[in-house]
Amino acid sequence: MYANEKASTHSQNGIKATVYEREEEDTYLTRPREWGMTLQFGQEYLAKCIPPDLVARLDEACCDSFYTGKHTSWPMFNGQTGEKFFDGVHSDVREALMFNACWTLPADVALLQRKAHPIFRIGYHPMGMSWVTAIQDVTDPNDPTTFLFQQCLSWPGRPHAEDFPGQQSKIDFIKSKAVAYAEPWKSAGLNIPPDLQLQVDPITMWSPDMDWSSSSPLWPHVTLAGDAAHNMPPFRGQGLNNVFQDAEKLVSELYDVKEGNKSLEQAVRVYEEEMKPRSLREISVSLMQSRMVHNWETLMSAPMIKAGMHAYREEVNGNVETASGG
Repeated sequence: MYANEKASTHSQNGIKATVYEREEEDTYLTRPREWGMTLQFGQEYLAKCIPPDLVARLDEACCDSFYTGKHTSWPMFNGQTGEKFFDGVHSDVREALMFNACWTLPADVALLQRKAHPIFRIGYHPMGMSWVTAIQDVTDPNDPTTFLFQQCLSWPGRPHAEDFPGQQSKIDFIKSKAVAYAEPWKSAGLNIPPDLQLQVDPITMWSPDMDWSSSSPLWPHVTLAGDAAHNMPPFRGQGLNNVFQDAEKLVSELYDVKEGNKSLEQAVRVYEEEMKPRSLREISVSLMQSRMVHNWETLMSAPMIKAGMHAYREEVNGNVETASGG
C-alpha cells in the first residue's frame, strides 16, 4: 500500500495532522470510474472543518462549476414512462449490485440528459431497477460533447458479477435495460461507448456496532471515521454528509484536548458515543431505502411516493412533468 505522507497544520484550530494517502495524486486525474456525491446537511459541518478561504471556493469542487442555478431537491421519475413522481430530497440483505461508470454522449443526447434537471435525476423502474444519471464534469459549457455523465444502474439479485463472461456482455446488459427505460436514460444507455470497461460493484455495508475501544491497545490513539466506520448503501446519498459530521465532531473534541479541557481518552470516547448511534440509524434507513427502491410494489406503496405524488399532481393541476423535460 502506497502512503504519501504530508504534514499540515489546521489553520482554524491549530491541530497538527499528518495525512496518509494510499494513492498518487495523479490517480485522481486518471481513475477509470468516478463517483459524484450529494452534499446536503454535511455542508454545515464541512464549513467548520476547513478555513474560510476554502469554504468560499467550495463551488470549484462542484461537478459543473459553471452552473449557477439553485436546486434543493432530487427529481424522482418512473423510469419506464418518464413520469415524474414529485420533488423531494427524502425521497447484504436483499443483495443489490450496480454498474457505476462515466461516459460522454453526443451533443443532442447530452443536452437531453440535462433538460428536466441540470444536475441529477433518478429513474425507478417496475422491473426493480434504479438508474441514477448525473453530471460529473463540465469541461466546456458550450460544447455538450465534453460533458461527462455518471451513470449508476443498480438491481437486486442476479445477474451477479460471475454471470457476465466479459465486457461485451456487460455493455449488452446495460443496452437491454436502456431499451425498457424512458428518455433520457434510454439514449444514455444506448450510447454507451463500446470499449468502456465496466465493473460490477456489490452494495456493501459496515456497521460500527462493536466495542473496539476497550479491546484495542491502540485506543484512544486510533479511532475510525467515514466509510471505515460506517459504510452504507448509497441510495440516500448520506455517506459524504456523515463523513463531514464525523470530521466536525472529532475536530471539536480534539480542540478541547489541545486547550486542556479534556483528556484524549475523554474526547475520543465522546466522539465515538455520538458517531456510532448516529451512523447505525443512518445505515438502517439507507438499507431500507435500498430495499424499497429495488422493489416496485414496495416503492409505490411508500408514503413518500403516495403523498408526494398526490401533492405534486395538485401543484401542477394534473399536468405531469417527464424526465425528458415535457
